[in-house]
Order: sequence, then C-alpha cells, then structure tokens
Amino acid sequence: MMHILTLKVGPKYSSAYVNNLYKSIRDNSTAPFQMHCYTDDMEGLDRQNINIIQNPFMKYRLQWNKVEFHREMFAGIMPGEQCLILDIDQLCIGDFDPILTHKLEEGQFGCFTRWWSRLQDVCRINGGFQMFRMGETDHLWQTFKSDPDWWSNYYIKRGEAFGKVNGEQNFIDNHVGDNRYYFPKEWFGKYNSDDMNVIQRQWFEECDPYEPFFIGGEFASSLKLLHFASSHNIMHKQNIGIVRKYWEAHDWNAESYLRKDRQ
Repeated sequence: MMHILTLKVGPKYSSAYVNNLYKSIRDNSTAPFQMHCYTDDMEGLDRQNINIIQNPFMKYRLQWNKVEFHREMFAGIMPGEQCLILDIDQLCIGDFDPILTHKLEEGQFGCFTRWWSRLQDVCRINGGFQMFRMGETDHLWQTFKSDPDWWSNYYIKRGEAFGKVNGEQNFIDNHVGDNRYYFPKEWFGKYNSDDMNVIQRQWFEECDPYEPFFIGGEFASSLKLLHFASSHNIMHKQNIGIVRKYWEAHDWNAESYLRKDRQ
C-alpha cells in the first residue's frame, strides 16, 4: 500500500485542499493507499479518511517541513514501505493506479521531469511529487536538519530559486542521488493562466506533438496529476471543469470559506 504524505502549514491553503486532493485520488484509483497530513492546524480536515499528524510548533519555513517526511519512521511508517509526497495545490485528474502500484527498486527515488520549467538545468524535478521507500532517504533529513537556516536560504542566494521561501526541491534534486525512476512526463502538468502559451509550446516540444495540453476547457488525456502554480492561480479561484467538480460540491463561496478557515 502506498503512503501519501501531504503538508498543510500556514494560512495560504484551507483544509479543503487536502480533502479534495484525497477525493480526487480516491475517484481515480482502485489501488489501496493511506493519506497522511502533517499540519499545524487540523481544523476541517477529513479525519475519517486522512491520518492527521499535528504539530502546532513546526520549526521550519513552510514547504521545507516536507523534508521531514524523509525522516526514518516518519508517521510510524515501517522501513521499506513505499511513500509518495504530494503537494496539496494539485488534483488527480486521471487513472492513478499506475503510480500507486509502482514498485521502486531498492534505493530508487521516483520523480518526474518538470517539462514546463525554464530552469531544468538547475533543478530537474518537481518537489511536489517524490516517491521513495521509507528509511532509504533518511540522509536527506539528516543533511537538512544539520543546518536548516543555511539550506533554507542557500538556493535563493545562488539565484536558483525565487521568492521569500523556496529551494526545497533544489535541495532534494541535489542530494537524493542518481538512482532515480522518472515517471512519464506526459502524466503531469502545470496550470498557470498567465503562461499558458509557453506551457502549450513546451508540451508540444517535450511531451506530445499531437494532442494539446489544454483546449476547450479540457486537459490532455494522458494527464494524471495537475499542479496549480503561484498564488494568483490558486485552485479555488479557477473556473475549470475539473476544479469545479470538487470545489462546487461544498456549496460555499470559496473566498469566504478560505477566510473562515484562516480564523
């Protein structure tokens, strides 16, 4: 069984992001999985279906807390069991069984090439998707916790990551080693309303020269996981069919709900 590890920290995303990610995977898979959520605030989370690990005193800066998922026996997961880190600003939109049932070789790290990025030369992987066997990547945690402040700023200072808090995926890419399994890049996509022409061109060049990435409100049939990029592309604001499938089910005004969840 795959253990899916998610992080909800800070006020940016409501609990609905975690719950809807769970529902989207459930709706697109038959394979068993257990979802875990590491969070500083468990209010509103689906406790019946998601294992909540609450820590109101998280030490590290936002997404850097994900590195702790690599700590041996995190959440009581036994050594050798397969784990998949997923960011919560994503939705599963296609058959997820080939991912949930994939068996890594010993010491192997599962990832995919972020084909849409102009910075693949400095960071090839997307940190929102990391597959590993528990215990085999503990060195990532040991390295980071030895000097978390230094690492949290390192890639920004080098100009390889941007924003106030970033560089976690660069850290993983630089330290995980070369024994990797790259999942088909056409299974993964990024939605950014300001950059869709570039994304469409990159998709044709690197993934599929025949079927468009996004046209007429529909995404390419090969896609299994869709990432919504940057704060102005936050998922609950997008008027796209696959998003409405999950967000309209709550029958609430998304903006008011988000404010309520932050209180």
